[in-house]
Amino acid sequence: MDKNKAIQNAQKYVQKGQLDKAIREYQKVIEADPKDVRTRLKIGDLQAKKGDTAAAVQTYLAVAEAYSQQGFFLKAVAVYKQILKLNPNQVDVNLKLAELYHQLGLMSDAMAQYQLVANYYEQTGNTAASFETLKRMLDLDPDNVASRIKLAEMYSRENMKAEAIEQFQLAADYLKEHNRIDDYIKVVERLIYHDPANIPLTRDLANIYLTKGDTKRALAKLQVCFKANPQDTETLYLLARAFQDLGQINKTLSVYKEMAKIYGDQGDIDQQRAMWKKVLELAPGDPDAQAALGQRPEAAAVPSAGPPPGAMAPAAGPPPGVGARMAAAPAPPAATAAPAAPAAAGGADVAKLLTETDVYVKYGLHDKAIEHLKKVFAIDPKNLAAHEKAKEIFLQAGNLEAAGQELVTLIQLVKDSDPERARTFLGELWSTAPHLPEVEGFVQELGLPEGAGAQEQGSFLHPAVPASDEEVVIAAEEDEVLVADTDDFGGEFVVDAGDDAFLIEDDAGDTAAATADPFVVDTGVSAAAADIELDEGSDGAFVIADDGLEIEVDGGTEVTQ
Repeated sequence: MDKNKAIQNAQKYVQKGQLDKAIREYQKVIEADPKDVRTRLKIGDLQAKKGDTAAAVQTYLAVAEAYSQQGFFLKAVAVYKQILKLNPNQVDVNLKLAELYHQLGLMSDAMAQYQLVANYYEQTGNTAASFETLKRMLDLDPDNVASRIKLAEMYSRENMKAEAIEQFQLAADYLKEHNRIDDYIKVVERLIYHDPANIPLTRDLANIYLTKGDTKRALAKLQVCFKANPQDTETLYLLARAFQDLGQINKTLSVYKEMAKIYGDQGDIDQQRAMWKKVLELAPGDPDAQAALGQRPEAAAVPSAGPPPGAMAPAAGPPPGVGARMAAAPAPPAATAAPAAPAAAGGADVAKLLTETDVYVKYGLHDKAIEHLKKVFAIDPKNLAAHEKAKEIFLQAGNLEAAGQELVTLIQLVKDSDPERARTFLGELWSTAPHLPEVEGFVQELGLPEGAGAQEQGSFLHPAVPASDEEVVIAAEEDEVLVADTDDFGGEFVVDAGDDAFLIEDDAGDTAAATADPFVVDTGVSAAAADIELDEGSDGAFVIADDGLEIEVDGGTEVTQ
């Protein structure tokens, strides 16, 4: 057979639009030379052009396989992509593409193809194949935490508890190592749901909530830890922090006294004394602490207007300066008439120091900023601007005790000349360090800050919380917190919570365009008790609708019904 003549004839037929005759001519070439991949590719193109998709797909598959065997991976990729244009449901082609991308070192492209395969298997109910695909993805990229969490959730739905716990733990370890704390919290919540006996992890979560200022949520976790072991000093220490943050000083003292007793029983005298000292810091004159430390009541008394131990010493008459984190500064000379020129120079120095302090704060150099403020106080102990800056720095650093002492100083400086401003400072002090001994006197003199209420009652083991819409609701152990990513479900998500169901749709209300069946999670509890947490990726906000009630929810925001 004359190969060149057959090719020329085929080209003439193509020009005339006689595609079937052109294909027959090209097939003669293939029969004579089965390894002629280029001619086979032309046949596939003509089959696709004439609308014979099935035949074109088969031809293209043979071409792509030949290119792969010959090491022409990029050409094979191009052909496989052409197949997917003709038939996007060729999941085997996605797998081939994933393998080729892996060989080419294009890991992100490989992972994208594997993700499409995993989604397909999940939507078609092929759980076993979906498991295998996710495992292949993790073998390829062990740090792909999204795939690991998805695998863990699949194990959970299949009641494979041990496997789910293992994958959630690996995901949590990765997130914590990379300081992705918000994601870490979500994963750990799921982990301790499956493994409620993991007290160390529950306690770690409580510590994070305390650090983030979510004290009531931390307290809920600490109650679980306390029930598991009432003698655990790590748990008790965090309980003390939580109660102090809530302003429940009596309960804080009870926890410290309990810890002192435990350390005493353990023979740890140093820690026992440290706990009694903490009691005295919060309640100077406490008889139990005085007796334990061998102090006389006179020795333990602390004047209400004085600074706490370690605070900057005030200069003859003025209120205390920067709080516990600042070293004592020498008092200025006794009050004598100062020459006019040095006074002006001192004012210029203060202005310069305050300007430099602002620069240090801007760049997060808080220690240097504090050093400059110490210099200001050496010149002008009553400088309001400097004390306010010190207060803000301590708040940013999380040193509430020192910030509170600065607020004490500010109140003392302005209460006579500007009572309204003093009351504003008192409101800040009430929310920052209400345990300071000066607070009671300020309240008597200036009145109770707006929004402040009576101290909550109850034992430190069973804290009272306000009976309001902010009340902490501790779900029963079987109440699952749902964390779901709707990216894979076409924007439609249904949560079946017992007798009630929620339909979540995109802002446009377009659920008809969903590309897959709704993803259904049964919590086994009523909707009124379920905590629903959504992570919708980049799809924007969702709306939860139930019996006419609509609540707009941003991605990742928790809604408690």
